Amino acid sequence: MSKTRIGIVLDKSSSMGRISKQAVDWYNENVTMFQDKAEKGEDIEVSCWTFNHDVFEHFVNVPAKDAQLATDESFRPSGSTAMRDAIGHAINELKRTDDGECTYLMIVISDGQENVSREFTVEALKEMVEECNKTKRWTFTYLGCDQSYLDEVVRQTSIPKTNMASWKQDAGSVTRARGATRGMVGNYLACKAQGLVLNEDMYGSDGQAADLEKAGGFTNSSISDSVNSGADSEYTVSAAADKTDVFLNARNLSQKIDQDDNEAGNAVQARGAILPKGGDWRGVKRSR
Repeated sequence: MSKTRIGIVLDKSSSMGRISKQAVDWYNENVTMFQDKAEKGEDIEVSCWTFNHDVFEHFVNVPAKDAQLATDESFRPSGSTAMRDAIGHAINELKRTDDGECTYLMIVISDGQENVSREFTVEALKEMVEECNKTKRWTFTYLGCDQSYLDEVVRQTSIPKTNMASWKQDAGSVTRARGATRGMVGNYLACKAQGLVLNEDMYGSDGQAADLEKAGGFTNSSISDSVNSGADSEYTVSAAADKTDVFLNARNLSQKIDQDDNEAGNAVQARGAILPKGGDWRGVKRSR
């Protein structure tokens, strides 16, 4: 079975401040699940980006067992929402090490509307996502607030609507959203173990997104058992004492990064991210 690379793209704009603790729990829950699956023999690598008006890279393609956990103190939302830039940077960084066989599951989580991206236009990002989708090895999912905004996200990203779900900032909806994410990832990995890569109907079905804003709004029967159990997940954890706190280690990708030619081709420590051998940062515009 080929390697699975999972990318988490998490909103940390100011509006996420109201649920910052739940966001940390959500993140830790997913990483702990990936680690559990890896211990059982699945080949999983994890990457993480956060974004507000800037995009921050925390780590790229690390083995699941080495993925960093987080604490409540380290996740400090502020600023606006550059979601297109975050997705665009994530795609570019993952494509650098694409071996033509691994599969990619992108998990985008936001609570607001795109309002400040400058590096990736709508047309550019759509083209990137569509190019990835053609390979049948990439799967993009989006979990965001406001069911009425999902059509706009489809327009701006080309992520299939059935790979989307809406939620809102109350305890019941957050619990359902956490459960839905866990169920979606579990279903994806279970199907891949059988040789099937899921690209559509990740949250919703019949051409519609899932509505997690209210109880009973979930339509994907293959993962429905997980929707209402997010708060009681076996993967809910606190950050381990021996782990480096993920959100305290970040590289701001929205700032221009110059790299000496002598460093090209070497592994470079980059404030919490290690570039793969042969990689460099010059292929993506970093400055605003």
